[in-house]
This record gives sequence, C-alpha cells and structure tokens, in this order.
Amino acid sequence: MNNNSSRTHLPWMFNNSLAIRQEIQRFESVHPSIYAIYHLIDLIPDGQVAQQIRDHVVCIEAH
Repeated sequence: MNNNSSRTHLPWMFNNSLAIRQEIQRFESVHPSIYAIYHLIDLIPDGQVAQQIRDHVVCIEAH
C-alpha cells in the first residue's frame, strides 16, 4: 500500500474508532440501569409478564 492510499483510509478508521468508543461509553453508562431492570423483573410474580418485559429490555439493549 502506498503512502497516499493509507492516508485515504485514516479518516474512515478514525470515524469507525470514534463510533466504537462512543458505543462503549454509552453501554457503560446504561449498564447499571439494565441490571437494575432485570432485578426488578425478577420480582414480578407473573412469569409471562416478566418474560415479555425481559424480551423488550433485550430489544432495547440490541439498539
């Protein structure tokens, strides 16, 4: 790879790296709250309702 070609990849790599760091920071900031939600879900006596809520939390985590 010549010097010009490697320079054209730098902005893409920088943007990708920044996006990854931002996603890690976002996850770390919500992580304690997610655990708290799962703890509260475990207290719900209706297993079907608890599972539906758990499924929704999993969908939220995926985004």
